[in-house]
Amino acid sequence: TLDVVKSGPSTIVRGNEISYTIVVTNNLGFNTTRNRVIDPVPDHLTFVRANDNSCYYESQTDEVICGEFDLNAGASKTFTLTLKVEDTAPCDSIITNIADVWSNHPGVDPQWSNPVRTDVLCSDPVLTISKTDNRTTAKRGDILNYEIELTNQSNFDATDVEIIDALPSYVTFISANLNGDYENTTHTILWELDIDAGETIHLTVQARVNNDAENGEFLYNHVAITGGDSDTDTTTVIVEHPTFTIQKTDNRSTIEPGEQNFYDIVVTNTSHIDAEDVEIIDTLPHNVSFNTASSPLGVNSANHIGNTIVWITDLLAGESITLHLGVTVDSDTNDGDSVYNKACIDGGPCDDDTTIVVENDPTFTISKTDHKTIARPSETLIYDIVVTNTSGTDATDVEIIDTLPLNVTFEDANLGGSYASGKVTWVRDIDAGEAVAFTLEVTVDTDAEDGDLVYNIVEITNGPDDADTTVVVVDEPIVGCIDIQKETFNSNGTTLTPVTQFTFFLNGSDDTVHNDSNGNARFTNVPVGTHTVSEDIPNGWTQQLVTPTNGRVVVHEGSNCVTVTFKNRQDPVGTPNFTIDKTDNKTSAVPDETLNYVITVRNTGSQDATNVVVTDNIPNDVDFLSADNSGVRNGSTVTWTFTLAAGSSKTLGMSVRVNNNTDDGDIIRNTACVSGGLCDDDSTTIDVNDDDDDNNDDVSISVNDDPDPIDVCNDDDLEYDIRLTNSNNSNETVDVVASLDSDTEYRSSSDGGKERSGDRVEWDNIKVSRNSSRTLRVRVRVDSEVRDGDTLRLRAAVSGGDEDTEITRVRNRNCGDDDEDTPPSQPDLTIDKTADRTEALAGSFASYTITIRNTGNRDIKNATLNDDYPESMMTIADPGGGSDAGGELRWDLGTLRANSTTVVRYRVRIKDNVTQGSSIRNTATVRGEGLTRTDTHTIVVPRPPVTGLGGFIKGIARTANLLTPSTEAASPVAPATDPALPMTVWLTTIFMGLGFGGTFGRRFLF
Repeated sequence: TLDVVKSGPSTIVRGNEISYTIVVTNNLGFNTTRNRVIDPVPDHLTFVRANDNSCYYESQTDEVICGEFDLNAGASKTFTLTLKVEDTAPCDSIITNIADVWSNHPGVDPQWSNPVRTDVLCSDPVLTISKTDNRTTAKRGDILNYEIELTNQSNFDATDVEIIDALPSYVTFISANLNGDYENTTHTILWELDIDAGETIHLTVQARVNNDAENGEFLYNHVAITGGDSDTDTTTVIVEHPTFTIQKTDNRSTIEPGEQNFYDIVVTNTSHIDAEDVEIIDTLPHNVSFNTASSPLGVNSANHIGNTIVWITDLLAGESITLHLGVTVDSDTNDGDSVYNKACIDGGPCDDDTTIVVENDPTFTISKTDHKTIARPSETLIYDIVVTNTSGTDATDVEIIDTLPLNVTFEDANLGGSYASGKVTWVRDIDAGEAVAFTLEVTVDTDAEDGDLVYNIVEITNGPDDADTTVVVVDEPIVGCIDIQKETFNSNGTTLTPVTQFTFFLNGSDDTVHNDSNGNARFTNVPVGTHTVSEDIPNGWTQQLVTPTNGRVVVHEGSNCVTVTFKNRQDPVGTPNFTIDKTDNKTSAVPDETLNYVITVRNTGSQDATNVVVTDNIPNDVDFLSADNSGVRNGSTVTWTFTLAAGSSKTLGMSVRVNNNTDDGDIIRNTACVSGGLCDDDSTTIDVNDDDDDNNDDVSISVNDDPDPIDVCNDDDLEYDIRLTNSNNSNETVDVVASLDSDTEYRSSSDGGKERSGDRVEWDNIKVSRNSSRTLRVRVRVDSEVRDGDTLRLRAAVSGGDEDTEITRVRNRNCGDDDEDTPPSQPDLTIDKTADRTEALAGSFASYTITIRNTGNRDIKNATLNDDYPESMMTIADPGGGSDAGGELRWDLGTLRANSTTVVRYRVRIKDNVTQGSSIRNTATVRGEGLTRTDTHTIVVPRPPVTGLGGFIKGIARTANLLTPSTEAASPVAPATDPALPMTVWLTTIFMGLGFGGTFGRRFLF
């Protein structure tokens, strides 16, 4: 027979390929020809390929046919057929496949193969998910666009697939596609989807970053297929802050003592975020005094406290403002000193400016011209030389030298100019601001050749120079001329006769002429071509017309001149000019007192003024009451607008009341400004203690220097401490005088002490608080002529009171010897901390002064100052250029020069909750090159005394307020006082007052 055998797998996963093997064997005993194998394709199978090229799929019969082929007796032929199980084949179904073989050989019957049974298996779909918002960072308010991709990587469809997206905190859901269902309580989004085999579905979610998201917060967004794959996207929140730049300059490198200096401070918000309450702080150097500060519209007026100026403003994104600051360099500033001024943005960058102080040497400018560009042989040239003293210092014996060129001959010179060896020399005194005109007359040599240069240079010895060049022309050029017609008018438009004289220029500087009284002038020998005529317009004049336009003309050969016409009109004479004066006619005031300010504005100009604006900034420590003359209050500013005739004045009035919580020593500074920027201010000092009796006998004085005897070498400095002690129970204000030894020279003094003569230093109105002490300091330099064993004497006295004398012996004057035992240069530090008060009420302000001295003879580099203050009892109102870290102020002092003094000031506010009787103690520490020095100051929050029967009655009403524990800053908890003690004290006080009051006639009751 012609046998056929078929084999295949017993199981198959739907969607996969299945291969059948068919083997045909000729067992007939003879050869057969034209044989064929026929394999019907079962349901859910699709023919893919066969291993034999004779095999093909017959679609009409849904069969795979292989052949025809010949087969020898006993031979076999193998066919491999590959089919694909369709994805829709039912799970667990059975595929049965049978093949048969046919032959055209006579007598050979068809044969069927054995059936092959295969079970169809199904597996779960393979699903993957991914998620991204295509960014790593986001800002508050940003919208996040999440993209989610769900992919069926298998050959099987998936139904009812559940996807859950858990949104992160700090975002708010906006929308989701494909009907995603947002659940507010769980902050999740749910989809239920069918996904076909191989399909990818794109899901999107929109959410907004909340405005309360913190900087650096991670937004984790997790998406998952229920029971399957998941993915997470992470985005970091970035909270941006404004950034700034600051630039400061006075647009100069040097300055003279006593000269005014003006700084420009440019602050720019370089971010795209608006900034509010930006604080700009300018710390003035020690060797200048404050004059004025101004700011553009919208910026709070500058606040000047001590050596610090503060502006506060809002800055829009990208906005720049320019602040202006005016100071005066101290007249006693030494040559070579630096004026170092630094401006900072609080919490931001800083910029500084350094200007070097130079001696008052006169400075000059010099100019020279012969008003010609060409000259001919034998022609006379007259040079005009102008020397100007541009400084504020008179100059003597100024030498001006003019070196003549070789191709001219000297003729004459004015002002005593002397000629010798080809040079003309003048020696003159030139006052500050003076300009001196010199003239020099020469003749061009007859043998000068065409094209030669007459180059003439003039110079001020050790100063500037200038030169003039004129070209020698031998051949006659082709020239023409230009006529100038000048017309002048007064401010009313009336023609002026004679015509005012003006100066005209040809091509800017080629030639110069002046019009006559009829308004005529002429340029001659003007080369043919196009030229421009211009005029010099003096101050007070306005050019009305130039014909032709811009004075541009074409010159033709000959005497037929072209004409340029100029018309000018005088400006109106006189402009308004204002002065302003402000006073409350008081130097001191008490809380609840009314201050009546009088502001006087004068128009000192010759022109009436309209819309004159006066502004007055109301101080912080007062309450506004009223303003006359239609003054309008807006916030903390009162504004008057009025007309002021030339030469007249106007008086304005404003009344305020001093707040009842002002502190003793507070200063109420009130500033008024008039149009044009001129301002005046008035200062009134709060005097809470009305028991000051200014009894100088209550203040004792003592003087001390350290050490004694003193080693003095090479003009060393000596510093005296003058200690004032007030033993009275009231504040005292005294004047102090220090008389210096004739062998010493005054150097400096603290607390506003002024040198009144070569050997006398005075302090005026020095306040010494009750039952406290205050130290003044004066530094002198010992004369180099003082010998070993001499004594130095300083006498200090309270005017009309106590006095003391300190005598210091001098030793070791052999400092010039090159002795090997001479000690090396060493630095040393001292620190002294004081305050403007020893007692302060809760809620009041206090100012600290820290004085650091390098008393050694070597610089100390990288010095720092730290001040530890009790943060629970005070806040920093003005850090004085230091950085506040909460409980600690820090200053980087840089280099402390040998024998130098550095002063730091800052201002604090006592917190309202500090109890009466508390002691506020803080410590300042200076460090540098291994040296550490400290000083401590204590301010007491006093208990208000109860005096008189009125005070007694009020005291009873305030018993609960007075029964407070006394605390130290370092020990905030202390045992409470006995509640009965104040009553005992009150009773004792009232009876003693009644008795002693009657005896001594002193006012005690009420």
